[in-house]
Amino acid sequence: MNLQERYDQLVQEAFVGREDEVEHFLHHLSLPFNSSERHYIFNVYGPKGVGKSTLLRRYRYLAREELNFPVVSAWVSENTSSVLDTLAHIADPFLLPHFQEQFQFFKHRFAELKDSEPARQQTVDLSQPTDLHRKIGLFFSLEELQSLCFDLGIEFENIAGGTRQAKATSLVGYCNRHDLRADLIARCAHLRPHVDWQDTAMVAHMREEFDEDALWEAHVRRHVADEAQVELLLHPAAMLTPMLLADLHQALGSTIHLLLFVDGYGDKQSFLEPWLCHLVNGRFGTVPSNITMILAGETPLTGSCWDTYQQFISQQHLEPFTESEARDFLQAKGIDDSSQIDHLLSTVKMPGRQRYLMLDLATAVASGGTIMTGSSHKTKSTVALFLKIIEEKQYRDTVLRAALPRRLDENILALLMDQDDISKEINWLIFWPFIKASGADTWTYHDHMRDELLAYSRHVATANWSEQQERLIAYHIGYRARLNEQISDQWHHPDWQTATLDIIYHRLCQSRASRRRHVSSILGDFLFALQADPKFAGRWADTVAQAGHDCGSRHIQEWGNFLKDGVQAHAAGDHEKMTIMLSKLLERKTLEDRHRVIALRWRGDSCRHLHYEQKAITDYNNALAINPDYAWAYAGRAETKRWLEQYDEAIADFNKATDLEPEFVWAIAGRAQTRHQLKQYEEAIKDFTHAVELNPGYAWAVAERGKTYQKMGKYENALADFNKTLELDPNYHWALADRGETYRLMGDATKATEDFEKALANNPNDALTHRRLERVLKSSRK
Repeated sequence: MNLQERYDQLVQEAFVGREDEVEHFLHHLSLPFNSSERHYIFNVYGPKGVGKSTLLRRYRYLAREELNFPVVSAWVSENTSSVLDTLAHIADPFLLPHFQEQFQFFKHRFAELKDSEPARQQTVDLSQPTDLHRKIGLFFSLEELQSLCFDLGIEFENIAGGTRQAKATSLVGYCNRHDLRADLIARCAHLRPHVDWQDTAMVAHMREEFDEDALWEAHVRRHVADEAQVELLLHPAAMLTPMLLADLHQALGSTIHLLLFVDGYGDKQSFLEPWLCHLVNGRFGTVPSNITMILAGETPLTGSCWDTYQQFISQQHLEPFTESEARDFLQAKGIDDSSQIDHLLSTVKMPGRQRYLMLDLATAVASGGTIMTGSSHKTKSTVALFLKIIEEKQYRDTVLRAALPRRLDENILALLMDQDDISKEINWLIFWPFIKASGADTWTYHDHMRDELLAYSRHVATANWSEQQERLIAYHIGYRARLNEQISDQWHHPDWQTATLDIIYHRLCQSRASRRRHVSSILGDFLFALQADPKFAGRWADTVAQAGHDCGSRHIQEWGNFLKDGVQAHAAGDHEKMTIMLSKLLERKTLEDRHRVIALRWRGDSCRHLHYEQKAITDYNNALAINPDYAWAYAGRAETKRWLEQYDEAIADFNKATDLEPEFVWAIAGRAQTRHQLKQYEEAIKDFTHAVELNPGYAWAVAERGKTYQKMGKYENALADFNKTLELDPNYHWALADRGETYRLMGDATKATEDFEKALANNPNDALTHRRLERVLKSSRK
């Protein structure tokens, strides 16, 4: 019997109660698959510590042992972080030839392409404009923005930007400079009367045309010719799920029942719920009726997705113990002494007497421990009482030291216990209900129990706290150093990320001196994380907040929460909040220059989007004063000067940026756009072409080159670029309209009409294209 099997056995031996829920679950599983009374989704929900995970394991055990038909279980654990991980968990118990072949191909080819992907030196700032700019970008398409410009007497060609959000930002800036803001707001209010155009609190998140997804797609298409493989690499979950379902139909047949358990659903909801909704509504194909899902979280399943399927969902709300239930529970665990029960109940102060804590204490007493109940007993802490029940010092040390890391395995426990063989301690430790498996031979403490153990260690058993934290720091530094020898793109590698977060956590927990020594570099490196991978930055912020909570430092916890706000602001394009976060970081006198230049450049970008152009230029200047070779600062300053119509100075700064980074696509394209505005069309064509050569998937640059060719009267070249744009992005509606305009200029009324009508079919409210169509139709009649 391995450790996982032993753990499952101990959980079942310790289980008491929840008879109604168990009976309901087994009853529904025993119903025919096509029964109208059958529930296909069980939603187990309730507060932390109430026993959800334990109940799910009970369901799994009883379904396997007591039903008279074969049952297979797939368990989506807490360390599952994507839909692809979920697919792998579901497929794991089966032989699914087609799915597994394609899944292995995907993993192998994906890893190859990731290793060969160019370094993302050109990663574009994905943040978005605020206030009026954001609203216009949200409520108006590109075609409608063209109409707005026409109505206001503005040449659309003079409004910079490729996406509707960039165009909206430039349009507002233009109107501000030419005293047209009031006219713009009045026109917007006329076209969208349901929107409060004076309200500046709205937040919207719009996708840039040029982002990491576009870079990845271009990289894939350069290296993969087969379109089916391209789709698999770009949209793996959507491609693999139908294969999984088809294979499951074969593997399950009409007799085998599959139970899909998802523990900690709330932590996975952001990526799992959209996929599950598509799964149950048939988007991926027919789901076998002999599959039952059991989803456990703190809140019930609600929302438009689940409301449709409530008749198939069984909601099981788990409540904490009342005092009466707690007494029954302790008696069922073999504790008959009323004085011991009274003392246990008076000691457990948590609201509702959470099940796991009652179970820990009851297990300790039932296994031979005793409780001091006389007047001399002064213990107020539940942990202190728990430790008093454990008679051997070795085991008391084990339970305290094992709480220090955020996750536990045999190597880490051996390090903390300073001994080679810790099998006895591991077997003893996993006996306790507060330990839960988090992966293959890895465990975590229940959050509430770990909180109490850490608080006890900090305030009572303080002698080894700093030393043990130092050991954990050294362990994770060593592991990360070994990874550095094996991988090239560390900031995007999940194991490297996890090791880095563990180092951060234990450095912040170790001591006040350690926190003072490392906090500035940790806060500064957060900017590198945000630059490399916003999801990693979110975990970084969570780690800082958790370290502050676990070491009792409100200051560090507040910093963690502040960084969380920054991650959310970055994702939502909230430049005002980004500016606040960056300013707070810049106030730290101990912030290193390598971090300060990034913070200054990013604040400059935010100020530019907020149309504080002079503040933006000041930040870029200050960044360049620290690092004169910082290409992004030159490019940001160049873009700001382009917005201010200081075109010659903008080109000079774009030149400096590309001198430093010759393949800086965003700067090359920005210089091309500036040259277009200066009517330097030949030079603009050269730059747009260079940008497209570096990134063939850059649809905006291809389209802008087409518009430049159109201005030059080179209509065949323009048509080729508009066609290419629509191949890259079939939803690039205004490229279709511009192609129609090119046909009109060439005198081909038939094709012009076709394109205008197609554009209007996609967007019937596009007033500019309506006028273009009317003009070409009128011309044809003449």
